[in-house]
Amino acid sequence: MSWLAGLLAAAVLLGWARLARAPVRGWRVALLALGQPLLAGSLYLTLAPPPVRGPGAAVLTVATRGARAIGGAVALPEALAGPGAARAPDLATALRRHPETATIRVLGQGLEPRDRAAAADVAVRFDAPAPTGLTALAPPGPVAAGAAFRVGAEVRGIPGATVELLDAGRAVIDRASPGAAGQVVLTGVARVPGLALFGVRVRSPGGVVASAAAPVVTRAAHPVRTLFLAGSASPEVKQWRRWAADAGLAAETRVTLGAGLVLGDPTPPLSAASLARIDVLILDDRAWATLSAAERGAVAAALRGGLGVVLRVTGPLDTGTRAGWRGLGLAIAGEAVAPDRLTSDRGLATTRLAVALPDSVPMLRDAAGEARSGWRAVGLGRVALWPFLDAAGLVTAGQGAQYGALWSEAVSAVARPQANTPPRIEPLPSAATRVTLSALAPGAAVVAPDGAVTRLLIDGGVAGYWPRLAGWHAVRQGAADWPFYIYPADALSTIRAADRRDATLMLTANAAHATTRAIERPGASWPWFLAFLTIAAALWWFERSRLGR
Repeated sequence: MSWLAGLLAAAVLLGWARLARAPVRGWRVALLALGQPLLAGSLYLTLAPPPVRGPGAAVLTVATRGARAIGGAVALPEALAGPGAARAPDLATALRRHPETATIRVLGQGLEPRDRAAAADVAVRFDAPAPTGLTALAPPGPVAAGAAFRVGAEVRGIPGATVELLDAGRAVIDRASPGAAGQVVLTGVARVPGLALFGVRVRSPGGVVASAAAPVVTRAAHPVRTLFLAGSASPEVKQWRRWAADAGLAAETRVTLGAGLVLGDPTPPLSAASLARIDVLILDDRAWATLSAAERGAVAAALRGGLGVVLRVTGPLDTGTRAGWRGLGLAIAGEAVAPDRLTSDRGLATTRLAVALPDSVPMLRDAAGEARSGWRAVGLGRVALWPFLDAAGLVTAGQGAQYGALWSEAVSAVARPQANTPPRIEPLPSAATRVTLSALAPGAAVVAPDGAVTRLLIDGGVAGYWPRLAGWHAVRQGAADWPFYIYPADALSTIRAADRRDATLMLTANAAHATTRAIERPGASWPWFLAFLTIAAALWWFERSRLGR
């Protein structure tokens, strides 16, 4: 309406020019001059009233995967479109086309990840039954050869289900029943470096009901440099040395026998220089008591600088040891000695110091999945507690794999971080779907199974990648390749349906906090028309009066 504004402005200027030649008093000219723009402005607002913003009130029906849209509903790309339905490439486009929408009613399995941000400012109505079967899967990250790994899974709606972990040769290596929440954790061991597709299989009393691949990347074990200090000879020292050798650790051991006698490797006194060349320091309460004040200070400083420390108990702790370990950042509450079962063998029990570690990250779980210890970050390093008093008995009882898995977890949890860190890949990526890669270095690229190389556009260490093929891919950063697995587009259908349902239900729970979508509507013109009539009548009367002539 710029032409109308220009026309009215010209009319105002002509009116002012006419008033300049009139033989009247100044205050009369001022009132008449003020009335001209008021009259023109009210006429403009009558012909082009300003829009008003207000909340939307309409309900838009949106069909997602597994639903069919008809009769005015919007079908997103994964849905079927019936008679009278409109297609939309995503939810954001649909809301732009229907600005009056305040509520969306979601049909089908739920919103895809690309559409969830657009649903944040509208109320969401959604109700769908929970899928049954294997509804969640958590494969492990890269593991070192010889180390244990864990695979998490969730099963819904299958009474009496049993979940099995299969190796690459389809042999069962672990089996467990889901807990009350349907969750289960399975354990395996990465034997040799390479890429392998382990399997997760769900069995009901009637047979196999679901299965999925669990990719495992096994890298050549980095020779973690470890120093084991013991205050006395014990079976634990012997079994630990054997495990460290089998696991490929660069391990040194020193056992203090008293009266100045020391067995094991010739190691220098603990100092900043000697501790800088190791990744993990393991020492028990008796060895701690033999350290000098300078050595304890060196351990504390090295811990803050990135050293990993595992504090091993041999019995109830005295006050001095508790105070010293508290200075390392590990406050220990409680001192009872309790029996424990670390394996599924009902006849095999061990003992541990039943203590509490406030504000620690859980680790070292028993056969029931309960955490028995934990670690805490201190500066750049980590400190953890080894609470088991006779874990070496696992080896003599034929449970050497469990013993190794416990120590592998403890060492891996606290080991000094390495400079060459792997990129992070979003969980369970699939073909033909955008995959988010993060922690990338400049110049990183992705190598597909067919050898095609895709250069990544990296912003802040993050990039998106659209895989065409399923199978093993690799992020190439400098001279290192970091493999990751892309699932086929039609794999993990129940898991992805559960994810869509859970994410959409969360949006319905947040509907009360959703920002109301404000929309623009044409404003009413009659108030401005009344103002125009009033101003015009007042000016007509004043121009014909004798006032100010």
